[in-house]
Amino acid sequence: MFLQISKKIMIRGKKIIYLRNYLVTKIRNRKSLINIGKNKAGCKKYKELSCLNKRTAPKKRREYMETNAGLSGGIYRLCEWIYRLAYINLLWILFTIAGGVVLGIFPATAAMFAVTRKWINGDDGHNIFKIFLQYYKRDFKESNVVGALLTVVGIFIFIDFQLIGSFGGVIKYVLLGSLATVTILYSLVILYIFPVLTQYKNSVYKHFKSALIIGITYPLRTITMFVSVVSVLFICAVIPAISFLYLGSGLSFVIMFFSHHLFHHIEKNIESPNK
Repeated sequence: MFLQISKKIMIRGKKIIYLRNYLVTKIRNRKSLINIGKNKAGCKKYKELSCLNKRTAPKKRREYMETNAGLSGGIYRLCEWIYRLAYINLLWILFTIAGGVVLGIFPATAAMFAVTRKWINGDDGHNIFKIFLQYYKRDFKESNVVGALLTVVGIFIFIDFQLIGSFGGVIKYVLLGSLATVTILYSLVILYIFPVLTQYKNSVYKHFKSALIIGITYPLRTITMFVSVVSVLFICAVIPAISFLYLGSGLSFVIMFFSHHLFHHIEKNIESPNK
C-alpha cells in the first residue's frame, strides 16, 4: 500500500515537473534564439539549436527535473528513493530464498550493497533486477566464503561467552575482557566487509584485513556509522511493518553511504599523501 502510494506520487510529480520544465525551457530558448537570430550567423545557430533541442529535450528535461526543480524535485527524488529501497529490499528477500537462505543470503546482501553503491555514485541504472542478478552471480562464491567465515567466528564467540560463565575469580574478568575485545573487532569487520567486497577486488583474506584496518583507523566515522545502524534497527523494531520493506536496504544504504565517503577520503589521501 505504502509502496503504491509512493509510486503514484512519483508519477504525478513527474507530470507536474515535466509541464513546468517544458514551459521554462521554452521561454529560455525563445529569449536566447531572439538574441542570436538577428543575422545570418544567428539564423544558422537558430537552426542548430532547434535540431539540438529536439534530440536532447527528453534527457535534459529529466536532468532538470531531478536536480533543479525545487520542492517538487525534492519530493520526486524522495519518492524515487523510497521506491528504490523498497524494491531492492524485496529483491534481497527473494534472492535469499532462491539460494535456499543459507547459500542465498550472503550473495543477495553483496548484490544489494553493490547496487546501493552504484546509486550513491550517481549511476541510476533503470533495470535494477538485471543489475542485481548480475552482481548476485558474480559474487556468489566469494560472498558465501566471507559469510561462512563470519558465521563460524560468530558461533565461536557465542560459545565462548556461554563458557565464561563457568569460570570464577579474576580469570573470568580477564577472559571476558579479551572476548569483548574480539567481539568489537568482529563487529568492525561486519560493518565494513560488504562495502569493501563491493568496492575492491582482492582475496578474501585481504577483504577481512582491509575491513579491520579501516574500522580501527577511523574510529569516529565508525562510531557514527554504528549509531546510524542502531537507529535503523530501532526504527524497524518500533515499527515492524517497515522491516519487510526497508530493513536490509536501509542498513545497506546507511553503511554504504558512510563507507563510500570514507573510501573516497582514503583514496584521496593515498593520491596526495603530502597534502
